[in-house]
Amino acid sequence: IDQTKEDGVHVGAAFIDTSLGVFHLGQFCDDRHHSRLRTLLAHHPPAQLLTERNKLVTSVRQVLAQCGVPPSLHEALTTSTEFWTAEKTLQFLAQQECMKSETGGVDWPDELKSLLTDDCSSPVENTSDLSLSALGALLWYLQRCYLHDQLLSQRLFQIYVPPDLRDQISSLEPAAQQRVFFKQRHMVIDGSSLTNLEVLRNNNTGDVAGSLCSLLDYTATPMGKRLLQQWVSAPLMCNKAISARQEAVLELRKLSSAVEETVSLFSKLPDIQRLLPRIHSQGLRLSPDDPNSRAVLFEEQQYSKKRVLSFLAATQAFAAITKIPALFHAEVESVLLRSLVTLTTDGGKLPSMEDTLLFFERAFDHELAKKEGKIIPSSGVDVQYDKAMEEIKRTENELEEYLKEENAFFGSKVVYFGSDRRRYQLEVSEAASKKATSEYELVSQRKGFKRFHTARSKELLAQMTAAEEAREVALKDIARRIFQQFDDKQDLWSAAVDCVATLDVLMSLTKYSLSIADAATPEICDAESSEEAFLEIRDGLHPCILSSQEGIIPNDVVLGRGAGEGAHCPLVLVTGPNMGGKSTLMRQTALLTIMAQIGSLVPCSSMRLTPVDRIFTRVGASDRMLAGESTFLLELRETAAILQHATPHALVLIDELGRGTATHDGTAVAWAVAGALVERRCRTLFSTHYHGLVHHFAHTPGVSMGHMLRKS
Repeated sequence: IDQTKEDGVHVGAAFIDTSLGVFHLGQFCDDRHHSRLRTLLAHHPPAQLLTERNKLVTSVRQVLAQCGVPPSLHEALTTSTEFWTAEKTLQFLAQQECMKSETGGVDWPDELKSLLTDDCSSPVENTSDLSLSALGALLWYLQRCYLHDQLLSQRLFQIYVPPDLRDQISSLEPAAQQRVFFKQRHMVIDGSSLTNLEVLRNNNTGDVAGSLCSLLDYTATPMGKRLLQQWVSAPLMCNKAISARQEAVLELRKLSSAVEETVSLFSKLPDIQRLLPRIHSQGLRLSPDDPNSRAVLFEEQQYSKKRVLSFLAATQAFAAITKIPALFHAEVESVLLRSLVTLTTDGGKLPSMEDTLLFFERAFDHELAKKEGKIIPSSGVDVQYDKAMEEIKRTENELEEYLKEENAFFGSKVVYFGSDRRRYQLEVSEAASKKATSEYELVSQRKGFKRFHTARSKELLAQMTAAEEAREVALKDIARRIFQQFDDKQDLWSAAVDCVATLDVLMSLTKYSLSIADAATPEICDAESSEEAFLEIRDGLHPCILSSQEGIIPNDVVLGRGAGEGAHCPLVLVTGPNMGGKSTLMRQTALLTIMAQIGSLVPCSSMRLTPVDRIFTRVGASDRMLAGESTFLLELRETAAILQHATPHALVLIDELGRGTATHDGTAVAWAVAGALVERRCRTLFSTHYHGLVHHFAHTPGVSMGHMLRKS
């Protein structure tokens, strides 16, 4: 955190899910309410926090205290020694083997290179110094846990940019806003809106149950579940991309047999996305400084079995994925769906994995490996092992030839005797042993027989011992090398996982659409050809209460001149009694919009809209007493974000603004905010109990009135 900048508080953040191995780092300027930090914590809920000691102001500590991390998992690190500077972080990274190029220099990943100066010697000032420092704290902690090598070796980095900064539209002139809008890829939903709308979690218990995400979640795989959360948190803006998803869902509704078979197949898959980093770490060659390289495991066989079982689970899962094209044997019309179920060799996105999987299937005896936890490679799989086995075979042949020579020399039967390093003693009958010359060294004897060593037998023994030791060395490291060979195909496996996750989410949206009685396909209209942004919902129902309550009354919402027949205003002042459904209508409108822009069918008779670039909510009356935040302060903070960032393409929901203060003051605040939104001409539902507000805006252009009545 840097509060010395004139333009506001600068925040640097780095985070990682160690089971996936992707480092995220970003730096941004935040407002006094820490809106972007709150959004980051809402989109990526932390399990553990690392902060710089004595550098957090009270307001930031209060924000972090609300993110659900217990104090025992919030660790304050000492500046420089634990919470590294950006320069120290870069020095540490430059020393890592995985960052070194073939010429001996530093091969920075593209994402990290974008944060450095042209000569890659230092961070870009005011752009990446704080984020690299945060990354340093993360690396210090991972190094203490001996996880840094296996995570850094994947070289997976992503730059985090706050959703509202990805296109920087709100601060531009109207003409420039319009140009940027058409390039924007995702809708922005900030932390307050995610919470107010219960998109990812419900507000009562904090669980997923009861949220929009849980409502749509019919996924069969963990990868699909995670991708669905990403889709819901960042809906699409591109008409073509949304339409592609809609077409896929509509076609999947007709392919019920293929969907059921695919769901059955997917339900048996492990979490491949987390298995891949695990196999990667098991395929790494540990440095001598790593304690795991020196550890003596008393249950080595059990650990080996677990590693083998994880590896086989991954190969079997990918083998199952290869069956997907056969399940969709009929001609698929949807372009998106066809790309997910068609092999790359036939023009699709699903990689062809049969040959690669066949190699690993034949690489070793799977049943023996499961039983003993030991991998014995087949011929042609491992060069080091094959070379050792060839040497053993050659030595055995030489031993046989030498034994034949000795039989001929003594004129009687000669056999090898002994074990381990006393092997290959020439056992000769006592009568025949009289032919032994000085080259034969007497080693041992028994009644009627004498045993000799010769220079040649000693040479063959040493040769065999060396070959056997080479075989054991190869076997000791064979599992790691096979895992490494598997990891070398990471691009292949990742592409397959992406196809599975996307198909899983599309099938989830399909199953949801089949679970509701009336499901309409939203019509996403081109904002460029529309006179004004609009939203039209006919007979809409709140998706989250539809399944839990009966007798729900559908409602229409029409905002903007492009919606339906006649002139409709972008801002609607909604009045009505308490518990009349005003707040429910607002949340319903936002949730249906989110569903429409992720490509889902929605519970209504029809829906038309131009894409929404951002959803703002000022809904509900609550305070945060422990954080020192009153209801009125929360209202003003959320309203300030609306006025600062709302564009003509936004959807704004304001529910009884001003309830946290006196009636006169509340009316003044609501009056000013409503007037500003009328000028902004963004789609707005503004509920109020202030009659003076209604009278003032009754004849204002761009404002229409709506009243919620309870139907008996």
